[in-house]
Amino acid sequence: DKMYNALTDYISINKVNKPFLICDIKDSKLVRWIKGQRKIYISNNLNAEKIQKLETIGLIWNEFDYYWNEKYKIAKTIYEKNGNLDVTLKGSGKEIFYWIRKQRNDRKKGILDESKILLLDKIGMIWDASNKIIHSSFPEKAIMFYLSKVYKKVLSNDKITLNGVELDIYIPKINTAIEYDGVYFHKDRLKKDINKCLLCKKNNIRLIRFREHGLPKINIKYCETILVNGDDINELEKSIIKLFDMLNIKSRVKVNIVKDSVNISSLVNDYNSRFEIVYKDLEEYYSIYHNISIPPDYMSSSGVNLNKWLQAKRRAFYSKSGNISKEQIEKLNKLGMVWNPFNESWNNYYNLACDYYKTNHNLLINRSFIMNGYKLGNWIHSQRNSFKNKKISNERIELLNKIGMVWFVNKN
Repeated sequence: DKMYNALTDYISINKVNKPFLICDIKDSKLVRWIKGQRKIYISNNLNAEKIQKLETIGLIWNEFDYYWNEKYKIAKTIYEKNGNLDVTLKGSGKEIFYWIRKQRNDRKKGILDESKILLLDKIGMIWDASNKIIHSSFPEKAIMFYLSKVYKKVLSNDKITLNGVELDIYIPKINTAIEYDGVYFHKDRLKKDINKCLLCKKNNIRLIRFREHGLPKINIKYCETILVNGDDINELEKSIIKLFDMLNIKSRVKVNIVKDSVNISSLVNDYNSRFEIVYKDLEEYYSIYHNISIPPDYMSSSGVNLNKWLQAKRRAFYSKSGNISKEQIEKLNKLGMVWNPFNESWNNYYNLACDYYKTNHNLLINRSFIMNGYKLGNWIHSQRNSFKNKKISNERIELLNKIGMVWFVNKN
């Protein structure tokens, strides 16, 4: 009772808000006492009367759950207002943005309670962040939304077309990219923006930039620019209509951002659809060549470098945070996907070496020896070097020993 009374006096004198966190109490003795009461509470040894008295003055038994529930209330309010949890790092959204990201990470690690997962599901949580255009501004999403009504294939945040350099929006059918340059993110990016213009020109991609007022002008003749105020809905609508004119779009698409705002805000980067578009190109290649060993410069009918696309899938497959689903892996496996092409290459050469050994009973061949178009002599030489430098596995050593490999040719 003495410590309880001391706590109530402290709360009254220092005007501590209810409920209070332990960090609100600056008296070390009281802090230790509160922690002690919590331990007793957790062990179910604190009687009901004391529990009620402590709760009456605002004591929180589990600060983590309290903090989580407070953040959840904010997230729920955002969902009820906007129909989604699409928040950015701007303004008041910064704190909840990081909280939402933490929930995704916690679930991925398997440490998020099932009850919390169910609560987040009720307010439209998208667990796979790769399925959300989380880095796109509202004006950029609006442009994407209306272009998708005209073109079947409109890619957002595309990193394939320019080999890793991101295009905000890319339309394969007309080989055109759209960039939205907001003041917040582009005020210090003039040089990078110019370099992207030059890169698009070099790759014969038409680039049209929406550029907000206040940004420095890009003085390049072939860089087409539409000046816009992203905060003015009417001006943004006029700018999108202007874009349609520049693209010679004749179809009557009604641009009404206020009416379509909810659909625009919750616009999903259809990651699966993007996969399906390229996968169809891959199936087409497979139907002709019966494999997916794509030449380095091969471009598909939708304008995608299939070799580089497959490389990106391999990186995703081996990366812990890779954006590739089990269904996509299974689809690629059906076409004979080789996830580690280096292993396949080694196996191909080993099979050739086996064929040579069956006929000649040795592997003592010149380094320049070529068999069936493959530089078998050079490969055997490289295996000896790997053995010498201890960079070859025991399994491979055993396989080569079975076909008479001579590791040190000079000694023999």
